[in-house]
Amino acid sequence: MRLGPARSFSFSAIFGLHFLAVAASCLGQNAETTRYYEDARERFFGDDVPGAIIQLKNALQQDDAHVPSLVLLGELLLQTGQAGQAAALLSEALLLGADDQAVTVLLVDAYLRSAQFSELVRTLPLENASRTTRRPCSSDARSWAQQ
Repeated sequence: MRLGPARSFSFSAIFGLHFLAVAASCLGQNAETTRYYEDARERFFGDDVPGAIIQLKNALQQDDAHVPSLVLLGELLLQTGQAGQAAALLSEALLLGADDQAVTVLLVDAYLRSAQFSELVRTLPLENASRTTRRPCSSDARSWAQQ
């Protein structure tokens, strides 16, 4: 999967910033978990998504609460059409303290792709939405969930 130069740069920039945040969180982590995670990132950037998925699963066998591995694996599963599994991993990552802004967008996408509309309505943070925005969103999702 090759991307255009502009899109490739934006992914590189995003993952570069992600790497810095992850590096700080990995200082106290199991060295083996970190090694698997870093290898998964290298494989991902080398367009070896299946290899990256395997290495992330290896990392999670070492430490099932390794948030960076949960998030990246969830994102890769979402990209490969496994939205239900991605939703479960991303939801767990949020519970373990993953960055809400980064993960919520992926989680909403996973819920929509896997037709988990009731779960989307249940977990979507609507406290900041206006009344006019909140009502149509929840009623539309509920009607879709009932179909």
